[in-house]
Amino acid sequence: FVPIVYWMAGLRGTFSAFIQHLLVVYLVTLVASSLGLFIGCVSPNPKQAQTIASVSMLAVMLTGGFYFDKTPAWLDWTKETSFINHAYAGLLKIQFPDGGSFACFQGEKNRLLATKTNEASFEPGGDIEIEVDDLAASRVTTCYVS
Repeated sequence: FVPIVYWMAGLRGTFSAFIQHLLVVYLVTLVASSLGLFIGCVSPNPKQAQTIASVSMLAVMLTGGFYFDKTPAWLDWTKETSFINHAYAGLLKIQFPDGGSFACFQGEKNRLLATKTNEASFEPGGDIEIEVDDLAASRVTTCYVS
């Protein structure tokens, strides 16, 4: 699905970025498959393997960075064990190699301006940019209005 979806999504249009993206997705698939095979090999029966695999994949997905950014201090180590978190950070670095900032889409721009000024109808006069401060932590953190 990556060769079709990558270009449809309008991601970075260089061939090297596409190949890097493809490799990261392939590696994540291999790691997930390997984890499933490992759990299946060490479990005494299929029902127990299925339960362990479900719980461990849920933990990996929850600490992957998609659902929440902030974790309690005593759970920070879980992000380092999540291969999805590392893949997500890698994909962000491929798409935004220089970090920095990027412009919002027009609909998002209007919503952010209305939220920023607390007005229901607001005509945008400037540009809004979202700054990606920490790609390794996979967070989009700051919006600027100029």
